[in-house]
Amino acid sequence: MIALFIKLLARLPLWFLYRISDLLFVVVYYGKLYRKKVVLSNLQIAFPEKTQKEREQIAKAFYKNFCDFVIETIKSFHISEQEIVRRTRPVGKSLEIAAHLAKSNQSMISLVTHHFSWEWVSLSCSSELETVVSPVYKKLANTEIDKLIYKMRSQFGAVPLEMRISNREIMKPKDVSTSYILVADQTPASHNKQYWTEFFGKQVPFFVGVARLAPQTNLPVYFVRITKPKRGHYEYELEPVCQAPYNTDENGNDFSILDKYSKIIEEAVRKSPENWLWTHKRWKRAKKD
Repeated sequence: MIALFIKLLARLPLWFLYRISDLLFVVVYYGKLYRKKVVLSNLQIAFPEKTQKEREQIAKAFYKNFCDFVIETIKSFHISEQEIVRRTRPVGKSLEIAAHLAKSNQSMISLVTHHFSWEWVSLSCSSELETVVSPVYKKLANTEIDKLIYKMRSQFGAVPLEMRISNREIMKPKDVSTSYILVADQTPASHNKQYWTEFFGKQVPFFVGVARLAPQTNLPVYFVRITKPKRGHYEYELEPVCQAPYNTDENGNDFSILDKYSKIIEEAVRKSPENWLWTHKRWKRAKKD
């Protein structure tokens, strides 16, 4: 039933969906229906130097963008390739980097943060970049919704990788250049392997996957910087983070990758805090000062 509703809603034109987003924002923000305390608490941690009024302004702008993101993600289930390419553009040397890697059959690891709209950027990359795009995702308990999301993410040629098998698949040699997209800025569960590094002045845990995978595969690591110049339009740029040879420890990990990733995310969030996913409890396991 939910899948059918999403499919029907996705067929509506974007201009109409943005009107729905405007109404959704009023209900969610002013009705305090979705984690407003969490958002303001996170903003307090990240920006203690700002006034309460300034943080509330960021929160308000965030909820507007968040509602747009929800609507845009729904639209992703019924959007043309031409439309996604028109609205989500590569900037800088992104196309040149991908083309160079593709010609040499060199794969890469692309790190993303939860900046809006990472879903549209993934679709645009799978359409425009010469490398095969392979976003890593966590399988959902609802099989029907999981299949629907997989179909959406793979519609322009991407090959999504389920998280449980992603490490094994990334380790396999490939005949074609592949870009493995990892959104790795959330807090890992306490039972997962993790690495602690500074993020907005607090020591927080990060997933260790890329610190192990990059050295073992000798794949270069890039950060996908996402910006939102205006409503319904995004830009992305591939920025080099690390490449072989890696400086590994006795276990084959290079944790400097995560130190750099953390700093890059923080810098990107400070530039456009209204576009980052503040509803996640990123500092829930931060070490106390």
